[in-house]
Amino acid sequence: MQATMFFILLGVVGLAALVDRQIGAATIPPLGPERTSGPLHFRLPSTWAIISDPNPQPGVIAEATQGRLTLKVFRQRLRRLMSPEDYLERSDMLSDIFAGDTPPDEVDHVTMGGAPALRVRGQVQYETPLAKWIESETVQCAVFPNRQAVTLWLSDRGEETDADAILLDYVAATVRVDQ
Repeated sequence: MQATMFFILLGVVGLAALVDRQIGAATIPPLGPERTSGPLHFRLPSTWAIISDPNPQPGVIAEATQGRLTLKVFRQRLRRLMSPEDYLERSDMLSDIFAGDTPPDEVDHVTMGGAPALRVRGQVQYETPLAKWIESETVQCAVFPNRQAVTLWLSDRGEETDADAILLDYVAATVRVDQ
């Protein structure tokens, strides 16, 4: 009896996770035309506003926004080949994003354009005298054999959802680097 109840519970939880993932995937916008920056080729969501003069952060080559979401694409040519973990640590990008005292919630090994990549997810709480809010941050980084470091940073001014990771995976799948 207990085993039967356990398997029913397991099935219901699995079905709920599948439905949640399908709903998240349904919210992914279509991608626009291919964009190029040096040897890097990628696509951004076609329904998003493309910021023609991206934030003056070093290495930002493209930025797109829609509602509470902002996606930035970074590219940097490295002097030597290194792992995505080493690149993110040396660039201080993660400590800047996750504000030092807020460690990331999740670190996964994934791929981007066929290269090994690292995806880091977490939430950061911000506070001003007028408001308090949470931003969900998802960063995906790969270092390609030609020493091009490519980083995608999706910032969601709200609670983290599976749709954020799905969207980033969707964009990362379009990344191609000429050798």
